Amino acid sequence: MAEKSLYKLIKERQSAMADCRRPHEQPWEEVIKFCRPDLSEWDDESAESQGKKRNRSTYNASPEEGVEIWADGMQGNLASAVLAWFRLTSAIPSLNEISEVIKYFQEVEEVLYSVIRHSNFYPTLNPVFRNAASIGNAPMWIELNKMRDGITCSSFHPREVFIGESWTGALNQWHRGPFEKTALAAFAEFEEDGLSFTLKQAIELNKPLQRFKFIHAVYERTDPIFDNMTDVTLPDRPWISLYIQTSTEDKLEKPLLKKGANGLEGYFSKPQIYWRTNKASDSLYGYGPATMALVDIYAINSISRQMLIAGNMLVDPPMIGNAELRRQAGQIKPGGRVWTSSSDQVMAPLMANAFNYPAGVDREDRKQMSIDRRFLVPFFLMLQRAEREKTAFETGQIILERATLLGPKVERAESDLLSPALDRIFDIAQQMGWLPEPPQVLLDNSSGLVDVEFLGLLSQAQKQQLGSRKMQRVLTGIGPLAEADPEVLDIFNLKKTARRFAHDENWPVDEIRSEDEVAEIRQRRAADLAEQKQLAMADAVASQLPNLNQAPEAGSPMEQVTGAAG
Repeated sequence: MAEKSLYKLIKERQSAMADCRRPHEQPWEEVIKFCRPDLSEWDDESAESQGKKRNRSTYNASPEEGVEIWADGMQGNLASAVLAWFRLTSAIPSLNEISEVIKYFQEVEEVLYSVIRHSNFYPTLNPVFRNAASIGNAPMWIELNKMRDGITCSSFHPREVFIGESWTGALNQWHRGPFEKTALAAFAEFEEDGLSFTLKQAIELNKPLQRFKFIHAVYERTDPIFDNMTDVTLPDRPWISLYIQTSTEDKLEKPLLKKGANGLEGYFSKPQIYWRTNKASDSLYGYGPATMALVDIYAINSISRQMLIAGNMLVDPPMIGNAELRRQAGQIKPGGRVWTSSSDQVMAPLMANAFNYPAGVDREDRKQMSIDRRFLVPFFLMLQRAEREKTAFETGQIILERATLLGPKVERAESDLLSPALDRIFDIAQQMGWLPEPPQVLLDNSSGLVDVEFLGLLSQAQKQQLGSRKMQRVLTGIGPLAEADPEVLDIFNLKKTARRFAHDENWPVDEIRSEDEVAEIRQRRAADLAEQKQLAMADAVASQLPNLNQAPEAGSPMEQVTGAAG
């Protein structure tokens, strides 16, 4: 039997990955319907259908608002564009006290912040957080830009992305597609060999905006799909990138090659990121707050629809009256009229007491509160919704409580999204020569490996509330003891305590003196004190000169001088 081409193997892998994802898609469709009017609906793959009217069966916008607040709140508290939200350290604590290591990390941080700031990283990050808040599966892509002077980031509709895991649980397969490109865009990006005849004909017939479908696949170089492949040469990279055009009209046989490239593309680090907000151990895909809140979302949508009808009934109720007044069929609706043959019937509301509107409002409010809790609205809008101004202690306790509950979500966002993103940006900067050379002491002791510490408000909330507060309580407690017995302070190394306190409170590293600088200051201070002491002794001796005929007082500087001379 003839071996299958790489093109056919990619299409077969796409089909298998689609079968694996299909059971998860039904709730995602519902979440998009009620929570994400900014996304095209699940089946609207073509550009022609993506602009159609949405939310035609939605009667309550609180789920949409919840997604926005969750996404904006999480991004603002974890990776805000106006705050320093990460810093680099060594896994070996002693190295972090060496001045040249500190300087190196500061210079690298400045480069990374500059690369991020001059890219579309932050605008792309917000749709990623919205996907995490709603569907719970948030794809992102980071690569070197076309000018090779920075990075470019992309976020995709979750419908487009399929993933696969290795036996360790690491994501080792990524498919995006089918997604559309215009004939003009495809012709500009890929070599003609591999493009369909229909696409090339569209260019010739002056139809550059005609759209065609493609699949982008990324695999580890060790993936079995490359076994026994003799018709392609793989780049010497850990990750291999492949594009194919899908077509029903033309027979296509091989992957596409980028224009100007010598062959298939590859990456030293993983360019794809796939954040799963929550994930069951037996599931490949994740689920988000909106997925968890679907029962309440269904309920509040139904209640709001009923309340809309009830409110219209109260404002413009159906009326009952004599048929002689008007001969026509009755209407049970707001503004409706029902006619009878009774001669003594006057015009009056037909259903004056049929609706308990306050009870309906109460049901709606309860569901609203339940949905708000799913999206952490009380936490992110804590100050805005406070009934009274809270003390600093009360605010700190509330932040600590919420930060504790948010701990697993924050850790997942850091490990699945922010850490891979920084790893990818660091790798690009290193490959392009934008980073300084690491000091030899760092290479000798840790092989140049760098750790990331996240400084976002949520990332640091527990550490600050527990660590710093504990330190403050201890210092406050030993204060009275130190007044009674100053030797109590000998137990503590307060200089190290001060450094730790500044570190936990995110004091700028470049404003904290190194051990060498502190030692130099102490040496100067000791020299100044010694000089002052000598001057004081000289002044005391000089004051005794007029009284040389008298015996010096016991213990005076003069006695010391004369005793030494004798």
